Formats: sequence, C-alpha cells, structure tokens
Amino acid sequence: MVRPLSLPPISTRCWRTRGVTACLIGPGAGVTEATRARTLGILATRRATVLDADALTAFEHDPQALFTAIHGPCVMTPHEGEFRRIFDATGDKLTRARRAAVTATQP
Repeated sequence: MVRPLSLPPISTRCWRTRGVTACLIGPGAGVTEATRARTLGILATRRATVLDADALTAFEHDPQALFTAIHGPCVMTPHEGEFRRIFDATGDKLTRARRAAVTATQP
C-alpha cells in the first residue's frame, strides 16, 4: 500500500510499476532540488498525486514551474504557511482557495 521514495531524483521507475496508482510527495522530502526533480518526475507520469509540505515549498521561488507540470489528477494540501509561499494569500480563505485553484490549473 505504501512504498517510500528512495530513488534517484529524476527516476520514475517506481511509478511505472504495475499497481501503483497514486503518489504522495512532500512530508519530510526536504526543500531541495532533488525534491523539485522528484515532484516534476512524478507529475510527468500523470498519475493521481498529492502534493504537500516540502514538495510545495520547493517551488516557492518558481510556483509556475509546478503549476505547468500538473497534467493529471492532483491535490495540494498546504497549510497556511505553505499556501502563502506559492499562492496569493490576500482575501478571505474561500476567495484564496478559489483563486489558487484557477492559478494552479491555468496553462
């Protein structure tokens, strides 16, 4: 049910494995170039993906690179601080969430 990610940064071998239908990346991954590369590699598989924690923060300086890489089903679960790092955090929570959804899905 769960397989830890301990692959080279760009490898998606694990995600091509039969039976792997979804991926979660972020918690404890580290805010590094390797996490960015793994995140982009996983998103390239177009499998269902949950992005959290470090997988979001790793794109703090270039969130558009993350948004552009999303082509399959993807759920982001940022806490307030992570949200502020990649989205416009002005306005009430519902307005911010709606605006973020549009931002993350625009080509």
